[in-house]
Amino acid sequence: GLQSSVIDRSLRDKHRLEAMLLARRILASIESGESPVSTETIEGKPELFLDITDKELKENPFLASLDVTLKGEPWLLPEFPDSNMVRITLKISWGESAGQSITIYYFVPDEDKFDIDE
Repeated sequence: GLQSSVIDRSLRDKHRLEAMLLARRILASIESGESPVSTETIEGKPELFLDITDKELKENPFLASLDVTLKGEPWLLPEFPDSNMVRITLKISWGESAGQSITIYYFVPDEDKFDIDE
């Protein structure tokens, strides 16, 4: 009854937190330039996107169960026709139901279109 509901909610919140922490790591690697963004959809396990050690996977087996989908696409801002952005769609899922995934949209300048000095 009530106790199993509380446990389910706690587990769901823990999974969502783990997924958010992974999303933060992936987006940080994109922002820092360590991971390039492709306009192709890339799907895989977290270790495809980040350097994750075997020790880390053993300490956190839930991390190994996550599925990651990443896609970048050109995005123009209607009020700024000269703006060239890339919209990154990052989806992390740990099951088939709607409550078992998070989707994050992140915008970055399209460095191929802008003259950005690093």
